[in-house]
Amino acid sequence: MRKLEAEKKELSSTLDRMKRQTPPDQTAIGVAEKQVAHLDQEIEALKTEVPANWDADHKAFETLQKADSKARRDYRRAADTAYKSVAELMTVVEGAPALEAMRSELEGLRQVITSQEPKAASETIKQVSRKFRKVAGVKDIRSGLSKARKQLRGRNPKPEKAAEELEKAIAAFEADVAWRKKANAELLPGHIGLECGDCLMPSKLASALAAAAAIASADGPCAFCCFAAF
Repeated sequence: MRKLEAEKKELSSTLDRMKRQTPPDQTAIGVAEKQVAHLDQEIEALKTEVPANWDADHKAFETLQKADSKARRDYRRAADTAYKSVAELMTVVEGAPALEAMRSELEGLRQVITSQEPKAASETIKQVSRKFRKVAGVKDIRSGLSKARKQLRGRNPKPEKAAEELEKAIAAFEADVAWRKKANAELLPGHIGLECGDCLMPSKLASALAAAAAIASADGPCAFCCFAAF
């Protein structure tokens, strides 16, 4: 019916233009008027076939259709977010070697705090902390280094307190390296490809993620918590 009504509307517009022509083509106008009248008859005939409860049923159908479309959009959005979280987790786990490579510089800060002037030691810690930016998910480590620097600033620097904060940062480092290594060994071998948006998470990867959560809980900070600090 909508198609016929659209056709009638277009033909009526054409008919109006024809009537405004000088001189008007009466033959063409007559043909067009007959076509419009014929379309009116078809539309009225179709109206008699429409069920009495059509409007209510059609409205209900449109509501369901909109709900279905929204559910599909929400699903795709959730799937995309989940895929991104998985990709970020893999990045954190795969960063274990890069993190381990920074061990000597981090532990070397013990000597820096005891041998350098507070201002110089604070600057050295700052430079080491910046290098940790290259590794994903190191919030606790950088936080500890920041607190160590804070103890070395001001008129009354406290190297002993700075050393204590450094030890906390090193402890966080050790825990972080440990869980990443374990996850790297247990998680990544089960990882298989993902396609963003329209697939369900493979069972191997789902199991791997559960294993990662258990590893993080037992051996160190949760990777997902670390993401919040990025």
